[in-house]
Amino acid sequence: MTGLHRIIGYVVLLGVLVAAMHARSLVRSGREYAPGPYVGAVVALDLQVLIGAVVYVSDRVWDVADTPLLTWVHPVLMVAALAVGHVAVRRARSEQMAADGFATVGRGLLATFVLLVLGVAAASSGVT
Repeated sequence: MTGLHRIIGYVVLLGVLVAAMHARSLVRSGREYAPGPYVGAVVALDLQVLIGAVVYVSDRVWDVADTPLLTWVHPVLMVAALAVGHVAVRRARSEQMAADGFATVGRGLLATFVLLVLGVAAASSGVT
């Protein structure tokens, strides 16, 4: 299951980046804000964090990992990324102007992407 978590994680990482870049590209488009693709990216992240939690508990990572990066830093960064993604989508929905919605969700998903990269780096450095 750890291998599945890793593979899906890279797909979700790429999906969040694509969604962030898509939102940023539409800031000046004049198009109506539609949260669909951005909610999709956050839902994919929800599922990935859920799979990660299952792996964390079923593999008893806190007992077998020899580094706090994998034991604590990785899960904390991933949950923080999830929270930032949810807040970004929620705030973008409440914007009055479509351009502001695209800008808000774009910035939020970009911050989510950065947290995900840091979390993957923490997990990768914790694997021996």
